[in-house]
Amino acid sequence: MTALVSPSTNPEPSDRWRWPIDPRRYDTAAAVRPAEKRAIAELGLVNLRRMARHDPDAPGWRAIRRLLRPLDDAAAALHELATSHRRRGRLDAAAVVLLRCAETGRSYWAWTSEEWAHLLGKDLQSFWASVPVWAEEAARPQLASHAFLLGGFADFYKLGSFGRLALAWRVFGRDAGDSPPYAQPPARTTSPTADAPPCGTSSLPSPARSATPSASTDSPRTSSGPP
Repeated sequence: MTALVSPSTNPEPSDRWRWPIDPRRYDTAAAVRPAEKRAIAELGLVNLRRMARHDPDAPGWRAIRRLLRPLDDAAAALHELATSHRRRGRLDAAAVVLLRCAETGRSYWAWTSEEWAHLLGKDLQSFWASVPVWAEEAARPQLASHAFLLGGFADFYKLGSFGRLALAWRVFGRDAGDSPPYAQPPARTTSPTADAPPCGTSSLPSPARSATPSASTDSPRTSSGPP
């Protein structure tokens, strides 16, 4: 089972949820370019995490724009209140992805479902083991949203007791009801290279009733309850 909840109705086309990220609008080249890898290293953690004292005018931002923009666009498309807890999770999630891109030499457009699952972890402890020590628990649900919207990831059963329903509300919005239609991400105009297999795409999960994620502090390795 790869979908969160199977749909039971087929809304009219005008009511259909539309995939908010169109890969055709971005540079989806699979390989991380030398200049991008160098910029990620030079920006450093304070900038990549976009802490209060980060430099928004650092030259490295221009070099990694094609990697950062889709991450920010995916985060902006989510249906959630803008709390400091969620903002920190969103920014840490982007930093984790950028660092993983530099480490592997492959952009997230080329990550497989298995790679997304490994990054997210089968539980919170596995997640913390797969990401830098500064990454907060709040980053995990944000990364799951990125995995779904940017990579078509739908193997949520691999994430253990993950807050699937909260994720569905985050992606679809609470007004979508219990049975939004399935959708597929738009086709990409560029294909990953042979040594960088693309992420698989699959049907959308559906939202249902869920608890709102609780708040958390900005301290690393802070547990705040379900995502």
